[in-house]
Amino acid sequence: MSTPANLINHRYRIVNSLAEGGFGKTFLAEDTQMPSRRQCVIKRLKPVSNRPDIIQLVQQRFAREAAVLETVGKGHSQIPDLYAYFEEQGQFYLVQEWIEGEPLLADASEVWAEDKVQTLLVSALDALGHVHSRNIIHRDIKPDNIILRTSDQLPCLIDFGAVKELMSTVVGSSGSAKSSLVIGTPGFMPPEQAAGRPTFASDLYSLGMTAIYLLTGRSPAEIPTNSQTGEVLWRQYAPSVGDHFADVLSRAIHPFAQNRYPTAAEMLEAIAPRGVDPTVLTTEASQPVGVSSLSTVAVNAAASTPSISPTSHPSSPGMPVVVATPTATAQPIASSTATATSPLPWGKVGIVAGGLLLTVGVLVGVTPKISFQNSESVAEVEDFQASISTLEATVNDNPGDIAAQVRLAQTYHKVGEYQQAMAQAENALQQEPDNAAALVAKGKVQFATGAYEEAIAAFTQAAEQPGNSVFKNAEAFVERGNAYYEVGEYDKAIDDYRSALRADPDYGRAYKEWSSVNVVQGDAQEALQNLDLAIEKGETTISTYTNRGNRRADLGDRAGAVEDWTSASKLQANTADEYSARGFSKSRLGNKKGALDDYNQSLIVNPNSVRAIINEAYLKYEAGEKEQALATLDKALTINPNSTTALILEGEIKSNSNPADQEGALVAYSKALAVNPNDPDLLNNRCSAYFSTQQLELALTDCDRGLQINPRSEALYIGRGNIRLNQENYDGAIQDYSRSLEILEASGGNPFRESTAYSNRASALVGVQDLNGALADLNKALEFNPDDAPDLMKRGLVKSSLEDNESAREDLRKAADIYLKEGRTDSHQNVIAVMEQLGL
Repeated sequence: MSTPANLINHRYRIVNSLAEGGFGKTFLAEDTQMPSRRQCVIKRLKPVSNRPDIIQLVQQRFAREAAVLETVGKGHSQIPDLYAYFEEQGQFYLVQEWIEGEPLLADASEVWAEDKVQTLLVSALDALGHVHSRNIIHRDIKPDNIILRTSDQLPCLIDFGAVKELMSTVVGSSGSAKSSLVIGTPGFMPPEQAAGRPTFASDLYSLGMTAIYLLTGRSPAEIPTNSQTGEVLWRQYAPSVGDHFADVLSRAIHPFAQNRYPTAAEMLEAIAPRGVDPTVLTTEASQPVGVSSLSTVAVNAAASTPSISPTSHPSSPGMPVVVATPTATAQPIASSTATATSPLPWGKVGIVAGGLLLTVGVLVGVTPKISFQNSESVAEVEDFQASISTLEATVNDNPGDIAAQVRLAQTYHKVGEYQQAMAQAENALQQEPDNAAALVAKGKVQFATGAYEEAIAAFTQAAEQPGNSVFKNAEAFVERGNAYYEVGEYDKAIDDYRSALRADPDYGRAYKEWSSVNVVQGDAQEALQNLDLAIEKGETTISTYTNRGNRRADLGDRAGAVEDWTSASKLQANTADEYSARGFSKSRLGNKKGALDDYNQSLIVNPNSVRAIINEAYLKYEAGEKEQALATLDKALTINPNSTTALILEGEIKSNSNPADQEGALVAYSKALAVNPNDPDLLNNRCSAYFSTQQLELALTDCDRGLQINPRSEALYIGRGNIRLNQENYDGAIQDYSRSLEILEASGGNPFRESTAYSNRASALVGVQDLNGALADLNKALEFNPDDAPDLMKRGLVKSSLEDNESAREDLRKAADIYLKEGRTDSHQNVIAVMEQLGL
């Protein structure tokens, strides 16, 4: 280590030490070769390993990363310049401009006023926009890394994540270089960055969380999140912040990257929009203006706050089923004359889509790119490999040991080596064709690879064998019931679960699996009762507690749900499915880091787990990487071409592409329905795709079929209501929307779906000339989202027809302003034209 008396690189004299961390030390120094002896910051960097191959890789990348820092520092005064970089005595050094000032962390002893935070953000976003224009993501924005410069109080961005990534380089098993950790700071880091896939919007999230830290005086760890949506519940701690600025920040920190501002410039515009004089906008007032042109009707996985409604089959936990309520095209509604003295310029009324119901089993997302190397996890993986080695030796020494062959097949299955698992099961069956345990092992491999009919045959043969102390028929019946579930033969599945209980009345797993059929059929209460029985019978597994927590949440028992998820999160996990289930419970409790640890471990244990691969695809989709998500789904479908969950997600991604590929979505949904023609969620999705392509009769058929299977699905009622509204069947639409609201109320409610149902029922009520009823519904809808421009537009038109012109003008003006702030100038102009047409 250099002392103040020595020079580094024969030039820089250390003044004092500034900081020390896992990547090295930072010093304040003076440049003795400059006339001014200017002060500078020297970072002495320390790679995570002294292995020669790693040092060589760091050397190769050091110059490249230094060039990145030099590029980003040029052209903006709020980013420190890179003065020099060099290697000396095996140490790596960066020399950067010294920013005299204090970090925001030191300046946040008291909460900041809203206008002060806005001023800070405007300046910081300008600097961040410069960084992004160089195609660079900062990746570690937080109060510590924003310096308020003493000379002008401008925020300066320091400590780019690229340096940390460089120093955390390791060598993978394939010999390639990779980072040994995720760059970023928990709390200030968004989900997709924690998953190793940062985007420009990730920096905006971090900056938004920094602003919230200043406004509330609370660290992210001190602010709760919605366990279902992942949204940060910060507004209660800053009640004086205005609605507009609060909305800007909430959008910036939305858990889905594609729901945030895509660029720093757009967030900057939202905070401090350039003024636009509406009088200079040209309109075609002579043309009748349709409300349809004002309604946003396409809803995708990010455009709405998704409802996480876990409806899983415990035999296949962790598979997110994306269920879309039909998105709507504009819908003609007759003008009202019964309660209005002047006709409304309705033209057409847009239908608000019901949003996406993300039906998640017991897993939200996983990524194999994160390496959480803790000793416990590594040991558990090694235990499986040790078991395989021991069993292989036993089988080689004694080829006639059928029990060892079956155990080896079972262990291969757990780690995703399906070909080896099948080979061992077949070897056992060649020697003993009726060995029930070997037949079940064979059926499980067939189940994992989507050969459901073959699996049913294997389980049937096993169930027909006499039970004994080693193998009980109950297991074969349950496994066959699970396979029947996958192909939509729900009655046969229930029969098998009952048969299992007749064979072994204490086989609690049968009750657990039975509960999944209850969920599909919309009976959460019976599902809960079956899960209670499962636990009474000793089925105290992670997935049992996780699923019971889900059912309690469905029924509005939040305290009971938290109790069950807590129990699940404390249990030991060994298999991929167990890690998936435990990770989901942790996510519902708000423990995102713990959840990601478990999701990652699920893939480490079984890299061929279709559930885990699908969730990797889901995270990519969530991060806006649609093409990458589709490629990942191809891998899942290669392993299991009959994975309905993979096909559902494929259809969802295609239906929400730009431009939308509704035909591709229909192909995916139809393939899935060929496997399971009785899945109500799948029928809902295909109904949506048919509706989007205006194949209304086909859409109606799917919704009707779905409701026959699950008569308690509020999503299907909203979807069918949208179809009926489009067909001008107003009474039928009103009935469907009303039924959806009854179901939502009974289950504890869902703000997005309730606002959707109220908004769309208002449109149907206009169709039957009940404007007072429509006004009441729009008031309800706007209670959930007071700044919903289409609903404000509709309410303004209703008020105008009821001759409440002053209030109508307020609603229409607010709608126009919201459209303008969102940059939707066409919609803004249309509202202005409507106001002119109505004389408002």
